[in-house]
Amino acid sequence: MDTPCAKSQFDAIHPYFPSVNPIELLRSGFSSFNIAQVSIANDITCLEHELRLIEPLLLKIRDRRDRILQDIACYKSLRTPIRRLPREVLLQIFAHLSSQSSDICDGPWILGQVCSTWRMISMSYPSLWTKICISSCGSSALLHEYSSLSHHLPIQLVVDCDSRYGLDRLHGLSPYSQRWSSLDLNASPEHVSELLSSISLPLSRLTTVKIDVCGEYEPPHHHRIADSNPFSSSPITEATLHRLPYSYLPINVRMLQRFRVCSYDPTEIHSIFSNTQHLIEIAITMCLPLRHLNIVPPWPITYSPVVHTSLRQLSFVLTWEKNPRITKIPQTMNYITLPALNELRLLTTQKQPSPEIFPTTMHSIEYSRIVNLLHRSRCHLTDLTISIPVPVDSFLNPVLRQCPALEKLDIFVDASTASGVFRVLNLTKGKVPNLKKLRVADAPYRGGGSALLLQGDAFLEMVQSRFGANSHLETLQLSLTLKMTWLQHKKLIPIARDSPLRDLVKMKEEGLNVELLFNLRDCLVAGEASTAFFGSS
Repeated sequence: MDTPCAKSQFDAIHPYFPSVNPIELLRSGFSSFNIAQVSIANDITCLEHELRLIEPLLLKIRDRRDRILQDIACYKSLRTPIRRLPREVLLQIFAHLSSQSSDICDGPWILGQVCSTWRMISMSYPSLWTKICISSCGSSALLHEYSSLSHHLPIQLVVDCDSRYGLDRLHGLSPYSQRWSSLDLNASPEHVSELLSSISLPLSRLTTVKIDVCGEYEPPHHHRIADSNPFSSSPITEATLHRLPYSYLPINVRMLQRFRVCSYDPTEIHSIFSNTQHLIEIAITMCLPLRHLNIVPPWPITYSPVVHTSLRQLSFVLTWEKNPRITKIPQTMNYITLPALNELRLLTTQKQPSPEIFPTTMHSIEYSRIVNLLHRSRCHLTDLTISIPVPVDSFLNPVLRQCPALEKLDIFVDASTASGVFRVLNLTKGKVPNLKKLRVADAPYRGGGSALLLQGDAFLEMVQSRFGANSHLETLQLSLTLKMTWLQHKKLIPIARDSPLRDLVKMKEEGLNVELLFNLRDCLVAGEASTAFFGSS
């Protein structure tokens, strides 16, 4: 009798029973050999019959197994860990990806092409669609769809209008201008004027604006912008006007907290300080006035005193141009008092000084304006950055004398100032006793002598005075920018075996956080830079 298998539903093999009864055969007179031969032959015949029945079943089972394996392979992607991530985690990942995207054709659109689930999640989350970056791709219809997916949330807009294409696309977003929360615009003067003229609705949500002008404004553009200024009533808290004088686009400064401004008019600077009661950071770049303008008054001008109680950070961005018409520190600063100031920075238009560019300098009266500002303000300065070589006795020494609470100093030195700087910073002189972080930058001009290499003994003596129980110094960073060809020609690297700079290695081993950057590479970390600077051991 056939016995079906419960799992496979196929008939199983017949249970084995002997095909002959040996007792019956013996009674009939057959010998034991004949009995065995008959039994085996019959059993083989039965088994062969069973095999013929089972082989089709095996083929069916193998076919079913193969189909199950194919199904498992098809569903493999559904079993990946990312499929089991909660929706909230996916949204966090999507948001991070979208924040890194710099093109409207990337970001959320790419996510939606992965699968229908991701497309449904991304398109149902308006925050993913609030940052719009206009570049060379994307049609007006795409921009409209992108904006509509953000629903009623504020829009962050980044536009590079280096061509007519970008400007045309930006015009298509004008109907959504009431939802703009930030605007980052890089354009020519003509495109800036045209764009601002096309905005008819007030930018009531705009809190951040950054405009970088490629070129120079002339009077016709000045009038066109002033007549169509959409920022006059915007609640702007952070603004950057790069290569665009503030007078060309006078934004609403009542709510400003951070401002990077370009100006050529001291009166304009005075107005900004007078009307920005919430300002905590300002960076001022004094630019060259228009050729036809004469901003030097025929008689001295005085301003009303301004005490600004909220400003924490003051920066002057100095250009590398040597032009007598540019006043780097405006006379307005003689009438400003900043009691809350704790960070002062004298910056340059370059992040890293180049050996090919001569460092900018200021007039003695401009240095005195800063010294008098600190004296008048009686502020507790904790952070000081000086990115140009400055006179030690008439500027650096008076400044440090008024900053006993200074904790961070970033200073640029050259061959003419290094000795005096290291002398003033020696702890035995009593200046800035609470200094925790010191950075010294050196970038000699056109092959001039390196301050750190020439004044190594004075530098080491200064550092050793601050490397002890009575010092608070925790971090020391040196930045040396020199042309390799010039260094090798002068045979200045590898440095001499008795160079004081070699003691920095020992100081680092003893616990001081030291970095010696040679052309932006740390020489105190084993590698090519270390071998080039110190030589092979």
